[in-house]
Amino acid sequence: MSVQEIKAAIRALPDADFQEVSCAVDEMEAERFDQSLDQAAQSGKFDPWLKKVDADIDAGCVKPLNEVFDDA
Repeated sequence: MSVQEIKAAIRALPDADFQEVSCAVDEMEAERFDQSLDQAAQSGKFDPWLKKVDADIDAGCVKPLNEVFDDA
């Protein structure tokens, strides 16, 4: 089945079934996103960013969130 055929079949669904498919696709998308984040983290992709964050914290360049929101 092609993507176009799948899209046409989804468009033809009754509202309740369309909603069910929509929720299922949203869940699958979230799972894929989580998996890609996990893979990126495990590969060390975020390590340089995390080192900068740690350095900023050590240098006192960050405020606790409660201070940030108290200023708003």
